[in-house]
Order: sequence, then structure tokens, then C-alpha cells
Amino acid sequence: MLVNSSGNDGVGQGKQVIEKRAIEYIPLRERHGKPWHVTPVWINCSANLTGLAIGAIGIFGGLSLVWSLVAITVGGLFGTFFAAFHASQGPQLGLPQMIQSRPQYGYQGAVLIYVIAIGTYLGLNVFAIVMMGQTIARLLHVSETLGTTSSTFLAVVGAVFGYDLVHRISRWTTIAFVTVLVLLLISMPIVLHVSLASAGHGTFSLSAFMLQASAMAVGTLSWAPYVSDYTRYLPRLSLRASFFGTYVGMSVTTIIVAGLSAVVTSAFPKLDIISAFHEAGDAFFTGFGTIVLVTTWLGTVLLVTMNTYGGALTVMSVVDSFRPVRPNALVRPVLALVFGAVSLLISFAASDTFITSFTNFLTVLFYALAPWTATNLVDFFFVRRGRYSVREIFNPRGMYGSWNWRGYTAYLVSLAVMVPFAMTAWWSGPIASDLGYDLAPFVGMVVSALLYLALARGIDLEEERRLIAVADADLEVTEAGPGVAGTGDAPVSASRPIDLEGSL
Repeated sequence: MLVNSSGNDGVGQGKQVIEKRAIEYIPLRERHGKPWHVTPVWINCSANLTGLAIGAIGIFGGLSLVWSLVAITVGGLFGTFFAAFHASQGPQLGLPQMIQSRPQYGYQGAVLIYVIAIGTYLGLNVFAIVMMGQTIARLLHVSETLGTTSSTFLAVVGAVFGYDLVHRISRWTTIAFVTVLVLLLISMPIVLHVSLASAGHGTFSLSAFMLQASAMAVGTLSWAPYVSDYTRYLPRLSLRASFFGTYVGMSVTTIIVAGLSAVVTSAFPKLDIISAFHEAGDAFFTGFGTIVLVTTWLGTVLLVTMNTYGGALTVMSVVDSFRPVRPNALVRPVLALVFGAVSLLISFAASDTFITSFTNFLTVLFYALAPWTATNLVDFFFVRRGRYSVREIFNPRGMYGSWNWRGYTAYLVSLAVMVPFAMTAWWSGPIASDLGYDLAPFVGMVVSALLYLALARGIDLEEERRLIAVADADLEVTEAGPGVAGTGDAPVSASRPIDLEGSL
């Protein structure tokens, strides 16, 4: 199952063919890589077909190109800010992202958050798979069914192999991605004859602006449930290094890709986004349109790989919440195969009204993710300041409890407060109807953060830290193979208390 070889390729202390670990803690002796190694991962998966779809939303909504580009920039910078802070948790805790929700919501209480994350992975997978199928069908003149099936197969294979393979591939393919994006930036003003004057033609609609900005924000925030999955093997490093390693690659690439999409969509308003990019690329030189589509298709394959990988880990977290998961190198790869197959089957039934469905999905997703990201980040950076017990996170009867009323109170109250500000395709709250645009997720994040911060004042942090010192005292030197803490087996190791004082 596992093949190891000596030597260090800059990714690990030996080359694993298939990753052996899953939701358990990554001990310091197995940590490897540098902060910048994360940047290529986000450059690659950010240059994808769903990013093209997001960039077209403002134009389709009647927004002028200039205002679409402003909305794309604002939304991208905003959403990536939170995703990058989540990514900085990975090297500090050495755990997948979603399992870190247990201190805020409880050992079993976090299951609701896991289910929302699974819905996120599935939804983004389905939309990405549909676009991959359309792209392959256009490029190779085959059926979309064959295109979606073959693309999904490649993505799932990557998820089966796991963490190190994604990092290696991203390192090598980043050169191609950056080259194509630079050529697109150079060519678009030339071949499409885009000027500031023409870009300003059109109307400004605050509702369309907010829709485009929100779509960009949730497009990057949607990575929050698994960004730590791809930083948890990094050695412990400063928060600044891990934050910017993610922020630079993710924000710059998503903004450029979505911005180019807005430009191309405004130039070819009657074409679908895939056909429009093919035409725009070939207008620069023959064959460049195909290169552009192949490049973004590869980025989408990587995106589906990461969604499938994160989905498998989160399904394991759900199971572990009711019956602790025993160490087994086959479980994660098998779950990745199943998750990919389910995503493919759902994609076959996807609606033809793709852009509309995609926009509605992003709206609902933002509602569900906003309160969670607020409670999780507030707890990590302002309440417990990075001090957690890994053993207790995996202990069903541990100090974090089965259900944490503080996290759920903040989450549910924020959802209730969001209702009047919500605007969906099915229903709109009174305040949103009066304003003409949606403020619900932003209101929810603020309410959830402030309420959780207030409720957390009742936590006895001194007692918690005393318990952490006792529970995790010998975990870094305790070795029992790739086990999961709290299952009855001795865990591999766990984190020492982390003090974030002065790190921000």
C-alpha cells in the first residue's frame, strides 16, 4: 500500500506513494515543507473554471466592466483574508481544519458543522465537474458524460494519493499557470480592444455589485473548511508566514482569473464562458484558446481533488464523533473514491441553468459558512489563543464536552439575525428588500464573533491550560503508529500549548 524511499525531495522526509495519515495529529517529526510551498497550491486551484463562472456574475447582472472589476477585487481580498487565517491554524495544531471545530461546538456538536462542510465540498465539486465535462467535450469533441467521468477520475486519483502529491504537482505546474495568466493579461486589451472608456459603459447597480462581491468572497471563503488540510504538515512557523503563504497565491490568482472572465464576458456577451475564452485566446494566436482552457481545466481538476480529499477527511470526522476511528491506511483512500463517485453522480443531474444555480448555491453557502468562520477564528486568535489539547479534541468525554452551548448559541443567534438581511432566489428579508442587496453573511459574521467572544468570557482558561499541560505532556514523544488520539490507542503525538502572544 505504501512505498517509501530515502531522501528528501523538499516535500517530505521520504516519498510516500499514498498518504498514510488522515484526521489524526501530524507529529513534529513528520512535518516538512516551507511557507511558500502553499502558494503554488492556491495558484493552481484558484485558476479554475468555477473562477471564470464567478467573474461573469456581475456582467450578467448588468454591472459595467469597471464596477465588476472593483467588486471582484473587493470580494476577493475580503474572503481570502479569512481563509488565510484558517490556513495559519494548520501548522500550529497539525490537524485538519474541520476537526478543529470541536472546542467551539463540542465533540458531537461539531457534526452539524461537518455536514455543512460536506455539503460545501459536494456542491463545489458538482459545479466544477460540470464545467470540466463541458470543457473536455469542446476540446476533444466527445460527449460531456465522457468528459465529466474522465476528469473526475483524474481528480479522485489525486485525492487518493493525498497531500504530498498535490504539493508536488502544484510546484511543477505553477510555471505554466503563471505564464498563461500573464499572456492573457497582455493579450486581452489588445485583441478585445478594451479601454477604460468602453469599460465604463453600462450601469451601476448596488445589488449587482454586492452579488458579485459576495460571490467572490464566498468563492475564496469556501476553501476555509479545508485550508488547514494543506498546511498541517508544515513545521511550526510564524502566523505571518503561514498567513501570507496562502493569502498571496489565493487572492492574486482568484482576482486575476475572475477579472479576466469579466473582461471576456463583456466582449462576448452571447457566448458561454468556455466558448468566450476559447475565442479570446485564439484571437491572440491560434491555439492559445485551447491552451487557456486546458490550463484552467487542470486547475479545476486540482480543485476537485482538494474538495474530495477534504470531503473524505470530514466524513471520517463525522464517523469519529460517534464511533472513534481506528488507524487504517485504507479508510481515507476508500472514502475519497466514494466521495468522488457521489459527486460525479450528482453532476449528471445538474441543472442546465448553470450560472443561476451556481449563484444561488454560493449565496446559501455563504450564509452557512459565515457564522462558523467567525466563531472558529475568534476562539483560536482571541479566546484560547491557539492553546488546545489534541488528546482532548479526540476524547469523547474530554474537557470540550459533547455539545458546546457557547458555539451553538453564537451560531444559531447569528443565523436568526441574518434572516431580515437575506436575499435569495426564493425569498428575501424585509431589510434586504428595502436595500435591494444582501448583507446577511456580513451581519452574521459580526454577530457570531461578538456574541461568542462575550460568551467565552465564562471559560476558565487557567484551568483549561492546566488540563492541557497534563493531557498532552508526553504526546510528542509517544509513538504508536498512525493512530487517532482518544480511540484507546496511544496517539502518535500531539501539540504542545501554543502561545500566540505577540505573533499577530
